[in-house]
Amino acid sequence: MILSFIKIRKTVRPWEVSLLKISSKTTGENYTVYSDDKGYVTTKGLWFGGGTPETSLGGLPYDTYIVEEIACAENEDKILIRPFEVAITSHQVTENLGIIKNEYLPFPELDSVALGRETGDHTLPAESLVGIHESVECRNLIPGVPFSLRVKAVDPESGAVYMVDGKELSHLISFVPSEETETKSFVFEFSAAGMAGKSVTITGELLRRGKVVAAHNQNMDDADRTITVTAMTIDTAAADAADGDKILNFGEDTARMTVMDEIVYEGFIPGRRYNVVTELVETVTGSPVTNEGIPVSCETEFIPEMKNGRFQVDISLDVRGYENKQMTVFQTVYDSEGRVIAEHKALDDRDQTLEVRKIRIETSASDKADGDKNLVSEGEVIILDSVSYENLIPGRTYTVEGILIDKSTGKEFMTDGKTVTGKAVFMPETANGRVDVQFVFNASGLGNRAVVVFERLFNAEGALIAVHEDIHDKEQTVNFEMPAKPEIPETGDGRPVIWILGIGGVSLVVLLALGFCLGKKKPR
Repeated sequence: MILSFIKIRKTVRPWEVSLLKISSKTTGENYTVYSDDKGYVTTKGLWFGGGTPETSLGGLPYDTYIVEEIACAENEDKILIRPFEVAITSHQVTENLGIIKNEYLPFPELDSVALGRETGDHTLPAESLVGIHESVECRNLIPGVPFSLRVKAVDPESGAVYMVDGKELSHLISFVPSEETETKSFVFEFSAAGMAGKSVTITGELLRRGKVVAAHNQNMDDADRTITVTAMTIDTAAADAADGDKILNFGEDTARMTVMDEIVYEGFIPGRRYNVVTELVETVTGSPVTNEGIPVSCETEFIPEMKNGRFQVDISLDVRGYENKQMTVFQTVYDSEGRVIAEHKALDDRDQTLEVRKIRIETSASDKADGDKNLVSEGEVIILDSVSYENLIPGRTYTVEGILIDKSTGKEFMTDGKTVTGKAVFMPETANGRVDVQFVFNASGLGNRAVVVFERLFNAEGALIAVHEDIHDKEQTVNFEMPAKPEIPETGDGRPVIWILGIGGVSLVVLLALGFCLGKKKPR
């Protein structure tokens, strides 16, 4: 008995070669047969049962035979025919089984998602060392059949593959799947410094025997597989750490001041270490602000918790020598490799600019009674010193303390064995204004002399912030004079009235005495 049939594809095209195994169900004896290049299969030439082959009898004795397809390169992407049985019951007959068709396996497919390693989304910062995680799902694989997977990082604008150190930024792996669906992961690591605004898209190809059997994102327009490189930016706002305004008000003992600069950042990598360099420059010239000839700057380490946020940098300096000048804060951010990744340097940025002003006081002393600068050296007097101030911080507490100085000696003025002082505690509503200080004392016996009011201004912490002590300042000076003697009236001829009154008094006494004597002699 001889079997014959034609093995074809589903598309009714015969296979070039098919590999089948025919086995005796009774004995297990089997042979492998090939089709010809037209898919024709025959058992002619086979001999089952042992002994000397008798071609006249055919190759298949009476039995039941199992026909099954054997997997090979030619049918690896096809569904193998199910094993089937053929019962041989006739002698010297060719059993034509007709046409047996193969079904194609589903075509392999690829799907993938690309995400920024540092961000977890479809963006990456323009940093020196970043990565893209590419996860590729391969479906409809043929278990046991070798495949290759090639993925590339491509510029979607030009279609060119990105290069790193002269090599394409790509991966190629070979694998033999054990499942019909498997996922492969890749990391593309590169420097995105200077790439702000550009995009990176990932393309993929699945190959079998060197031929592409599946591809994805060949048009490079798939948002799920595209990463956009975003600029890392900072913006800053500087202020006086003492009160939050943009005026550095310094005093005699408070010239050491702190500038706080709030930095708003975008596009940074959480958990990565950065260095922030803060510098101060003169706004008009752009020259560095210096202390003792050394530029004022500081370096701060910064590790963001989120890709967008804000943090504060403080920098201290002595502002003496910069009175009535403006200074601007410059910020530069470096990565761990020392590369500049963001900076904010704008001399015309008002948010970054501060003005230095010195706290000053001027005083004007006078007699409280009449407002002039002349007092009489007798009784209790009150000197009123009007203290004008500039560049204070509204809402803060200040204290003015004054003392009287003898102008002739330059020493503290004393009365009743004590120095004469005055004091006023106040809280200004505006930066510039005035406050009065009173000096109350007994001026009797002072004679003719001049006294000068010296004033000092202190902040709430007791630090001296302004002084006005000028012994030659007329506005600070008041004068004391002896009380005037009473004037004696004169007659018309120039003789003092008191002389006439004296003679008159003597005459009156004489007349009274004579009258008394005459009265005693008169009889009652």
